[in-house]
Amino acid sequence: MNINSKLSDWQKHNLISEYQKNAILEYENRVKRPIFYYSLIFLSCFCISIGIIALIAANWEIIPQYIKLISAYVLVSGVGAGIYFSRTSDKIYLYEGLVLLFALLILGTIGLVGQIYHLPSQGLQAVLFWSVLTFPLMFITQRPLFPALWMFGFSLSILDFCHQTPQLRTVLELLFEPHQNLGFCVTLTVLLFVWQSLKLLQQKTLLTALQGWIIALFACFALWLDMIGFGWEYNAQPLNFTQWQIYGVSLALFLALWKLSSAKRTSLAFICLSILYGYTFFANFLPKGEDILSALMMLLLLSIVGIFAYQNHHIRLFKTISILLTLRFFGIYCEVFGSLLTTGLGLITSGIIFLSLAWYGRKLSSRFLQSMKGNTNA
Repeated sequence: MNINSKLSDWQKHNLISEYQKNAILEYENRVKRPIFYYSLIFLSCFCISIGIIALIAANWEIIPQYIKLISAYVLVSGVGAGIYFSRTSDKIYLYEGLVLLFALLILGTIGLVGQIYHLPSQGLQAVLFWSVLTFPLMFITQRPLFPALWMFGFSLSILDFCHQTPQLRTVLELLFEPHQNLGFCVTLTVLLFVWQSLKLLQQKTLLTALQGWIIALFACFALWLDMIGFGWEYNAQPLNFTQWQIYGVSLALFLALWKLSSAKRTSLAFICLSILYGYTFFANFLPKGEDILSALMMLLLLSIVGIFAYQNHHIRLFKTISILLTLRFFGIYCEVFGSLLTTGLGLITSGIIFLSLAWYGRKLSSRFLQSMKGNTNA
């Protein structure tokens, strides 16, 4: 549905007036970006870049090494100068693109130097070195794209470094093999600690990037424990004394962070992580009931996020959570009444249940919209 149809529908349901509709349309037409123009510019730059790379690759062996190094230095310096002038001229999109290009050129230069001088590299050491060199760029960017990419590369390189170091690899095995949920709790607690530190430094861009990774990791961890992890008998043996110490220290740090945090926005993360800590505790003592525990954990997490979406009027998030809750109930239904689904009576019963859920979801969504409208008018 385009914006004209959407605004007409809103006006039809008395959500906005005709004056507001015309004002919104006028504003959207005034700030509308030339997508076709930008697309051609991007396509042109992409084709030129690929062509240059193809020419260099075809003649790579005959190009002298000092020409390669000088060209890389000139290219990096030119992009650095472009970053400075785009910042002073307040061209934010060009500035952010050049910052990302500058970081990628640094990574390419590291690879070039290693190739010319035949420097051996184990694992992701080059990416770790790149993370150190580009770390200052994290504090000059105004968009979360580069910080998110930097965090991804830094995390992978640190994990690779720990895996290649015998002492640190022992720690990783203690956390993630065979008790994956213990490692999940520790990882998310460390990320929340970093979150609070960045919050004190008032780094909004870094906070936005880190928030995205925390949400993505938490969703992946919860999905793993609920849908995949329960099929693996990794909790067949109880946690040993060292693992309980790690659990206790991590839990104490988590509770301290929760106590010191005063931001309402982050309280949702702490509540969800407390559920994961509780699941880890009970799953250790009730390994045979882990299927039920994982289902309860997922239902609790989805319900809390749904309540958060309802209270903060995030309608898209609320609808998404409603769909996920319905799917999770369907999963429980299949686990409990799997054999019943093969019969005609079971299919009829399933259809009635789904129609009931659809009717209730529709009614709840209408109530949600009315609540939003009342709060907006107030």
